[in-house]
Amino acid sequence: MNTRRVNTAADVINAALMQTRTAAGIALALESAQLLMSPETAAELEQLRTALAVSEQRSERRRIAWRMARSRAISTGGAADRYAARSRDAQEALQHMLFAVIAGQLALHEANRERKELRARVAELEAAPTTVYRAEHPDSGITLGHYGTREAARKHCETVLRREVGDETFLGWVPDDGSELAPEELCVGHDVECTGYIVTPLELASEYDEGADE
Repeated sequence: MNTRRVNTAADVINAALMQTRTAAGIALALESAQLLMSPETAAELEQLRTALAVSEQRSERRRIAWRMARSRAISTGGAADRYAARSRDAQEALQHMLFAVIAGQLALHEANRERKELRARVAELEAAPTTVYRAEHPDSGITLGHYGTREAARKHCETVLRREVGDETFLGWVPDDGSELAPEELCVGHDVECTGYIVTPLELASEYDEGADE
C-alpha cells in the first residue's frame, strides 16, 4: 500500500467534503489532484515522463556536439584548402569531421523521432478516461467512499459487513454481467445471499465533450 498516496487522497476527500457532499464533487477533486489513475498507469506515465526528460537531454547534447563538429569541419576544411598540396593529414581530418557531422545528424533525427513517440504516448495516457470505484449500500442511501482501485472499494464493503456477520462467514462478489465495468454486489454464504453492498465503477472523462450534452 502506498501510504503517502492514501493520505493525500484522504486530505483531498476531506477538503472536498467541506465544500460539497456529491460523489461527482469528490471525484472531481481527486481528478484535479491526479489521484484517480490506476497504480499501473501512474507508474507507466512517470516512467514515460522520465524517459522523455532523458531523451530531451540526450537530444540537446547531440545538438551541441553536432554544432561543435560542424564548426571543426568548417575550420579544418578551410585549412585543408590552403595547405592541401602539403598536408594529406589535413584532408583526412576533414573526412573524419564530415563523417562526424553526418553521424550527428542521423543521431539527432533518431532522438527527435523518439521524443515525438514519447510525447504521443504521454498525451494518450493523460487523455485516457479515468475509472473511480464507488463503495455503497444503495438501499440504505449510504456511500462508503470512492477509490482508485476495485480492490480498495471491495475492502471497505467487506470490512463493514464483517462487523455484522463475523470473520467466519464466507464472502463473495457477484458481477451484474461479464463486462469490465460491471457493478458487483457482495454476497454471503455458499447460497449466495446478496447483502446490498455494491461496488460501482464510474468512468470519468479527462476532457469535456460538448457533443455529449446534445
